Amino acid sequence: MPTDGTSPPRPSQHARAEQPSGQAPAAGEPPPRLSTGAFLAALSLTLLLFATLNPIWESADVVAWTENVWWSYVPIPLLVAALLLREAKLTRSSFALECLRLTFAKFALTFLVANTIWAVRGPPSVADLGQQLPRPGSGAGLHDPTTPPARPRHAPLETGGLSGVVRDLAGSPLAGAWVYVSHGLEGLKLPAPEQPLRMRIDGGGFSPSLALISAWQPLELRSADGELHTAVLAGPEQGFVLNRPVLQESTTKVMFRRAQGLLELSCSVHAGQEPGARLLVLGHGFFTRSDAEGRFSLSGVPARRLGVSALTAEDATLAATVHVTLAAGQELELPALALTPRTPSPPADDDAGG
Repeated sequence: MPTDGTSPPRPSQHARAEQPSGQAPAAGEPPPRLSTGAFLAALSLTLLLFATLNPIWESADVVAWTENVWWSYVPIPLLVAALLLREAKLTRSSFALECLRLTFAKFALTFLVANTIWAVRGPPSVADLGQQLPRPGSGAGLHDPTTPPARPRHAPLETGGLSGVVRDLAGSPLAGAWVYVSHGLEGLKLPAPEQPLRMRIDGGGFSPSLALISAWQPLELRSADGELHTAVLAGPEQGFVLNRPVLQESTTKVMFRRAQGLLELSCSVHAGQEPGARLLVLGHGFFTRSDAEGRFSLSGVPARRLGVSALTAEDATLAATVHVTLAAGQELELPALALTPRTPSPPADDDAGG
């Protein structure tokens, strides 16, 4: 300690750089920082993840944007620790401060990029995320219908036609039954109907009470009584699939990216006060309703071994299924679809439709 009143000399920058890793800086000294090159390298990597995990120039889906943001922050602690260790500057204080510095820098740049893109082409619409953030590439089962979907390509197939009649428990022709291909189309990329399925809800519940829809076919929900409702879709095997508000002033639009099977549709705002409905989400558009004489027909069906099933809105416990082999160019008359009590939920070609 000098006795002439002068201050002790401060260690040089070179001396501070040679401070052993893990050793706290001297009192009054700032924590060591990453070199400019190392900091920019770490920042570039996080920005690359943000931009390319789900390419931001291709998708306006909020799910994809959320995945990009989330996963671009994940490697920051590891990057900072590795680079500080490489430069022999790793201390608790330097690690904490450099993590914060890199996080703030990345946030500022991604905020600027995102808002620039949204100013040009509009912000992403709010999509349902389910109960947890999906893993990269996993998909959420729902598609934001405001974004033109990348519909699955389908190769030309040899096809035929199916027709027949649906009968009730007494053997009489049954009008208004839903008939659909329940087996045999797994794994095929098939076109979906472009006409939306429109459902409404009021104090009497959802209408229709049973509906079929294909993956990639728009679903439109609307309140008919001026009240706020919700559309909650769930199944015993699928779990929670959808929870959206339904307003009179606007139409709630949903599009499924894959088959979901048979789901229960309910309103959580008026739980127990309004009847629910059933929605069967298939991976294709081969479904129809029987006419006044109980007859139905399906055209353009891929020629192969198929299962054809029938459901009715009036009694959820009744169903019928027949298995047939359809040859190319054949117009096949099916055996009668006679409804009988069923126990399991109807299959839905889970792998069809992408």
